[in-house]
Amino acid sequence: MKVKALRILTYITLTLSALTGCRSSHPSVSDRGQTTGSPKERMEALAATYASSPLRPYSVPVTLNLLAPSNAKVSGTMYVAPDKYIYFSARFLGIEVGNVMITPDSVFARIKPGKMYLAESSEAVTKILPVTLGQLQDLLLGRVVIPGHPVIDRNAIADCKLKSGDEQWTISPNHLPKGIAMTYIMDSSTDHIAMLVAEADGNKATMSQDNFRSTTFGELPQEITLRAAAGKKDLSASMTFNYSKLNTDAKVDKSWTTPKGYTRVTAAQVMKALSNL
Repeated sequence: MKVKALRILTYITLTLSALTGCRSSHPSVSDRGQTTGSPKERMEALAATYASSPLRPYSVPVTLNLLAPSNAKVSGTMYVAPDKYIYFSARFLGIEVGNVMITPDSVFARIKPGKMYLAESSEAVTKILPVTLGQLQDLLLGRVVIPGHPVIDRNAIADCKLKSGDEQWTISPNHLPKGIAMTYIMDSSTDHIAMLVAEADGNKATMSQDNFRSTTFGELPQEITLRAAAGKKDLSASMTFNYSKLNTDAKVDKSWTTPKGYTRVTAAQVMKALSNL
C-alpha cells in the first residue's frame, strides 16, 4: 500500500507542477477554423481571446495517469481559485486517498495510505518553468504565458522571438533566468499550443496539449501529457480533463493544514524513489 501511495503522490505532484510532456494522438475539437496572419498578428489575436474569457473559480473532474517508469491511475476533482491556489482531491474506488495544493509560494501533498505528506517551496514548480501560480493556471487552460509579463500585450509580444512555418510557428521568450530556455510550438491551423519545450541547466522537459474542447473559457485542452527524466529513467504522466462537467459556479474555498501523525517526505526523496521504480 505504501508503494502504491508513493506512486500516486509522485504522479500527482509531477502532473500538477506541470514539469513536462509528450504529444498524444487524439483528434482536436475546434470551432475556430483556419487561422491566418503573421506570428505577431496571431499573438495579438490570442491576447484578445484570453481577455474575452478571464479566469474565474472553477472545478473539473480529472484523471491522472502515471505512464513511466511504472503505471498508476487515479481520478478526482481539481479546484482552481485564480492567483490563489490549485487544489486536487484524489479518489480511488470512490474513497479520497489524498490531495495536492499549489499556492503562490508552496506545494503541498497529503497521501492517506501510508500517512505521508509533502511540503515544499514553490521553487519545486518554477525550477524549470519560471512562471507564477496565475500563469500556471493559464497554462493548464492551454494559454500561452510569457514569464515576466502578467498578460500578453505589446510589451510581452516584443519580448519574444517569433518564427513562422507552414504547419507550426514558434514563440520563444527572450528574457529568462540564466540557464533557462522555453519555446512554444504552435499549431498553425488552430493557434493551439502543440507543445511547450523547457530546458533548465541542461535538463529538458516538455508539456503537450491536445483534444481541445469548446467551453465557457474558450477552447481548452482535454489532455495534457508531461515528460521529463529522473537520472537515466524517463518520467511521463498525463492529465485528462472532463470539460463536459466543468463547473464555473463551484464554491472554491480550500485550505491546507499539516496532518497529524503523518510522515513528511521531501521532493528529493520522491524523485529518488521514482528513479528506483
